[in-house]
Amino acid sequence: LFGAPYWLPHPIRLIGKLIAGAGQKIRRFGKGKAGQGPINPAVELWQGAGLVFLVLASTGAVTVSLLLLAYGLHPYLGIAAEAVMTYQALAAKCLKTESMKVYQALKEGSLQQARHAVSMIVGRDTECLDEEGVAKAAVETVAENTSDGVIAPMLYLAVGGPALGFFYKAVNTMDSMVGYKNDQSLHFGRAAAKLDDAVNFLPARLAALLLVAVPVTSPGVLLAPLLCTCLAPVAGQFGWGWGLAAGFIHMTIVQNTSILHGGMNLYNNGFAAGLVCILLIPIIKSISPEPEED
Repeated sequence: LFGAPYWLPHPIRLIGKLIAGAGQKIRRFGKGKAGQGPINPAVELWQGAGLVFLVLASTGAVTVSLLLLAYGLHPYLGIAAEAVMTYQALAAKCLKTESMKVYQALKEGSLQQARHAVSMIVGRDTECLDEEGVAKAAVETVAENTSDGVIAPMLYLAVGGPALGFFYKAVNTMDSMVGYKNDQSLHFGRAAAKLDDAVNFLPARLAALLLVAVPVTSPGVLLAPLLCTCLAPVAGQFGWGWGLAAGFIHMTIVQNTSILHGGMNLYNNGFAAGLVCILLIPIIKSISPEPEED
């Protein structure tokens, strides 16, 4: 809704500086005499793996330490720290703001301004792009960053809080900085690129489903997270995994109950939640028996 102020130091920028600085120092150890090229590709692979370990260990240590310190001082301060970190891990507002600059420049017919605007959100050379190329680059990066900057961070934050959220952001930032198939990064950035592929395997497919099959502006998607608190007991009784599954099934059903009851309303939301429970709870109990109460 508000976005991150550009003047405020952002954790992702700090992670980027760590990657750049540590990457330069690590690569010096594999240089030959007089600073000539690396000894062999295997050295670069190990250097890249070392960079991944260093960045992830540093990011995790700082994030966990700050949270422990905040909670140690006061529980409310810990909650506030988690809220701020969660807010900083998401990039929905920034993605919209920067992509709309491209749209406005193209709408006004300023190709040079559009090239500059799109250069702020892509990693390629934009000076040779025509209007069609600028538009394609913008659409491509918006689609990619919907997964990398919104969907994937939300999932990792939901599973592991800010610690896992910033773990993901560190992996993603490393891939965007060194995960290229060129002479400089082909071997050095392979570890970061492969790890980024792994952590994005499920989020990318979920993002594709939401973008293509379920428009994010559809009433069902908006109502499901806002009004499906009636399914909270599923997560409370059987765990967050089943609660997440119930939420996704609910999102699908709630969009179709209007066929029976006319319109999207609170009654349809409750009706859909009831169907979810009727369908899902017997399956849950057959797979994993209900835990005994103390």
